[in-house]
Amino acid sequence: MLAALFSARPLRILCVLCGYKLLTAKNAKDAKKILRNMELLVYSAFWCPDCRVAKRFLQKHNVPYKEIDIEATPGAADEVVARTGRRAIPQFVVDGEWVQPYRTGEGFLYEEMSELLGITKP
Repeated sequence: MLAALFSARPLRILCVLCGYKLLTAKNAKDAKKILRNMELLVYSAFWCPDCRVAKRFLQKHNVPYKEIDIEATPGAADEVVARTGRRAIPQFVVDGEWVQPYRTGEGFLYEEMSELLGITKP
């Protein structure tokens, strides 16, 4: 997972899991460019209200993503189960890492997803 640290100049892109410095950006604009180059897949379905919330969040912040509709894409639902161990959508796949952007009973994880995707205002 990546996060941008906006408190110091130059900006550093760090791995949230280990703290390893991956990239350095000169300003917030550069940091956003770097983060926007990540590949984001969203596994969802038309009938899923949590999926709509997740996609609205991404659209509001102009985060590009590729949607994979588990109803229309053969094998997509099986892929979600194989990767996560359960039938739960939405699922984000950020540069190959599977992330569930919501928690049952809490809803969409605005702050955590903002940090993951380098968004400064959830």
